[in-house]
Amino acid sequence: MRNTSLEEELRSGKACVSTTVGDSMEPMLRNRKDTIIIEPVHGRLKRYDLPLYRRPDGKYVLHRILHVKKNGYVICGDNRWWKENVPDEWIVGVVTEFYRGEEHIYI
Repeated sequence: MRNTSLEEELRSGKACVSTTVGDSMEPMLRNRKDTIIIEPVHGRLKRYDLPLYRRPDGKYVLHRILHVKKNGYVICGDNRWWKENVPDEWIVGVVTEFYRGEEHIYI
């Protein structure tokens, strides 16, 4: 299922706030405990960035860039071992900071 409002906000240049769901980015981001700030993407992302992308099945995923390729990225969750090739057009936004309780962490 697509979250068109999130994508519309990002396309219009606005940042979005969300809570993480899942354990694929643990221990850095904890399931349903940490709040992330997702910014629009301006240009190419770089190694170790945390893009939010939408797979063709509509599922949103937040994983880390391991390698930058000509037309996309090799991405993997911190708590996963399999890598995924993600084309540029799947990228929806990028996480630039997060909150763990009262602690504000810039990435």
